[in-house]
Amino acid sequence: MGDRTSADGAGRARAAALAELVAWAGQQLPGLIDDVCTAVCERIELYREDDVVPRDDLHRSIALNLGFMITGLGDPEVTPDLAAPSETGRRRAHQRAPLPEVLQVYRIGCAMLFDALMAHARRDGTPATLDALLEAASTLWRLADEQALVLTEAYRATTAELMAVQQRRRSPSWKPCSPASRWVTPGPGKWANCSACPWTPSWSWWPRRPAAWRRRA
Repeated sequence: MGDRTSADGAGRARAAALAELVAWAGQQLPGLIDDVCTAVCERIELYREDDVVPRDDLHRSIALNLGFMITGLGDPEVTPDLAAPSETGRRRAHQRAPLPEVLQVYRIGCAMLFDALMAHARRDGTPATLDALLEAASTLWRLADEQALVLTEAYRATTAELMAVQQRRRSPSWKPCSPASRWVTPGPGKWANCSACPWTPSWSWWPRRPAAWRRRA
């Protein structure tokens, strides 16, 4: 009975320490975002100039990434919202930013967040806080893996779409749709949803049947 009471007390202390750790990280978030942005621009050549990825775009994606991490640390049982890394992956594909450099930004942000948490836990020095740091580390790396996977899938899917559009544009038989055909119902000899045009998401061409086939129909 005494062992169970002691374990329950240690668990409550660890949970309280984790909550305090997450709250502290939230207070440090604005400065940490700026620090990560600075580190990324120093370490990755792609981001030193904003001709590929604008600086405010980089700053925004880092803010979303770190906010996502801290929110996930606060409640590991909640399913994280992965819309932000998916959207970042699509946007970086359109910007032609290389995927390894894009993922490196996430690794830098995750590592700097953990370093900040570790420094704070060491200053506190209590066993409960150090235990909370270990729990936070496990959750942090899991969230980082989930983010990287979603971003990579969105990046590759968007890149494949862009390459398909480019190949079709190189085809001598390619002709773009007119805006008037945007909502035309697909049928023989008609364009339907041409992704090479900016107003439609996908492409297909319904070939006109030969006259002999039409006479039989």
